[in-house]
Amino acid sequence: LYLGCDLNGSPVVTADNCLLITLEKEFIPGHGGVMKIDPSKSPDQSVIWFLPVGDRELSNWEGGVVGSVGINDYYKNASDPGLACISTLEGTLYLIEHTRINDSVKVKGPDNIKEFNTPVVLSAANIGGSISTPIFIQDRICVAGYLGIYIFELGKNNQLNQVAYFREIFEATPTAWQGRIYIASKKGYLYCLGKAPTTISANQGPLQ
Repeated sequence: LYLGCDLNGSPVVTADNCLLITLEKEFIPGHGGVMKIDPSKSPDQSVIWFLPVGDRELSNWEGGVVGSVGINDYYKNASDPGLACISTLEGTLYLIEHTRINDSVKVKGPDNIKEFNTPVVLSAANIGGSISTPIFIQDRICVAGYLGIYIFELGKNNQLNQVAYFREIFEATPTAWQGRIYIASKKGYLYCLGKAPTTISANQGPLQ
């Protein structure tokens, strides 16, 4: 399946045997974004949906999505929807239901010609530019970027409610273990963040 753009993120395998891939803006006339693909079908029939995102020049990038997609497929209850979260160079965190199509919207693909279905977007939040991959932690999402690291709680109807923030410059993807978040910063520090950090600078606060 030739898309013509940089594919910097790792493909993510969903529970319904599909792939979520991220597309950067460079080299294509259309927008970058996220695409869901059924690899059991021929290339020209394999695209299930495409979610285009805004353009923004940041460092050597021109827009789109550089990191991978975070999903809840392997942690959720059987009755819960299949959710995916995406952080963009433009600065938006998207929460979508990747197993459901928005029947009322068609979008142009990376070539700016062919049209595709789109997924259902449940919520969005401004986090600043990011090349990091968001992660699900039970009913929360942790996402990092150039403005800092955020934790959002999934509220009613899966709305994103910010519950914590820590200011720093991040390009890496966070990981969570036993109530703590571990992440490396662009300034050279490895952080362990939790409810009771041992030291807090004047312009930073603990994650709750």
